[in-house]
Amino acid sequence: MQKISKHEIIDIIDYNDHAIIFVEKLPLIENMAKFKVNYLVYDICIKLNGWRSRSYPLEVYAGNELIWSGNFTYHDEPVNSLALEGKYFWCVCKNENCIIRYSAQNMKVDLRIGGKNAPTFQNPEHITYDDGDFYVCCDSNKVKKIDGINY
Repeated sequence: MQKISKHEIIDIIDYNDHAIIFVEKLPLIENMAKFKVNYLVYDICIKLNGWRSRSYPLEVYAGNELIWSGNFTYHDEPVNSLALEGKYFWCVCKNENCIIRYSAQNMKVDLRIGGKNAPTFQNPEHITYDDGDFYVCCDSNKVKKIDGINY
């Protein structure tokens, strides 16, 4: 596993299909009670050794404390992409034809849409969250919109 930042991460933003932006909270040197924001673009395909082809190691920190560490899969299948929705994050599982919402507090599945034998999503590859709704890129360059209120 690789530690991405030694500072508090206050947000993670989907940048494109292979990179995310980490927003760090940095104390000002002249006044440790005040903070500034630092943005880091992180190429997941390079840094996390094959985000698209296998499970990848993930570490979750609260402040400087490691609260969860492990390989991230769903039913032993790799997950791709990452979309943040408040205290949840979403991933796609291409081999299971579904999207999964995880609780960031306990790293457990909170909700799943689709399934291995369901026609809802065929080979989902990417998910993004924008203005309250989700967009999932699927097989043959199709994009499905999911209403963020009632899913």
